[in-house]
Amino acid sequence: LDPFVPNDSKVFFGRSAEIDELYALVFRTPLLLVYGLTGTGKTSLIDCGLRNRYDGTDWLPLFVRRKDNLNDALRDTLQNALPDDKSRNLTEAVSYLYRFYLRPVYLIFDQFEELFILGTKQEQEEFKQNLKSLLEANLTCKIILVMREEYIGWLYDFERDIPAIFDFRLRVETMKRKNIEDVIDKSCAVFNIA
Repeated sequence: LDPFVPNDSKVFFGRSAEIDELYALVFRTPLLLVYGLTGTGKTSLIDCGLRNRYDGTDWLPLFVRRKDNLNDALRDTLQNALPDDKSRNLTEAVSYLYRFYLRPVYLIFDQFEELFILGTKQEQEEFKQNLKSLLEANLTCKIILVMREEYIGWLYDFERDIPAIFDFRLRVETMKRKNIEDVIDKSCAVFNIA
C-alpha cells in the first residue's frame, strides 16, 4: 500500500484522533517515538495527517530514510536542505537551518527499524551518539522516530545513553470498526460511489 501524501488530505479519513494526539505530543518533547504494526499507517499519519496540521511556515520537515547508512543519509539530507555548500557538523547544520528558514527543524526518521535490520553495530552506535548530541544541544529541532513495533526492543540499548527515548510515544493501532465505517462512508461520498 502506498502511504498517503500531503495532497491526499481530502481523502485521508479515520485518523483524526491520532493526528490530534501526535500534534499535541510534538509540542511537549524534542524526541517522539511513533510505532505500530506494519501497514497501520504510521507514514501516512505523519506525511499527510501531521503535515496538514501545519502551515508551511510553521515547520521544516526533513524525512530521512536509511538507504546504505542512516548517518550518511542524515548528513546528506541536511546538506541538501542547507542554502550553501559550507561544511558543518550535525548540530551546526540543524542550528543554521533553523536560523536561515526561521522554522523549527523536524527530523523524521521513517522506517527507523532498518537501522537494526540492515545496519551494523558501528552504524547504530554512531547514530545513537548523533541523536544524543542533537538532544543535548537543545536546538529548535524535533526528532520523530517512526518504526514497526516488533523492533521496539532494539531501542533498549539506546535507553542507557538517551533515557527519555520511551517517555513520549504514540502507538498507531489498527483501525476500529467505527473508523473503518467512517473511512468507507466518506470515501464513497468524495468519489461519488453509490
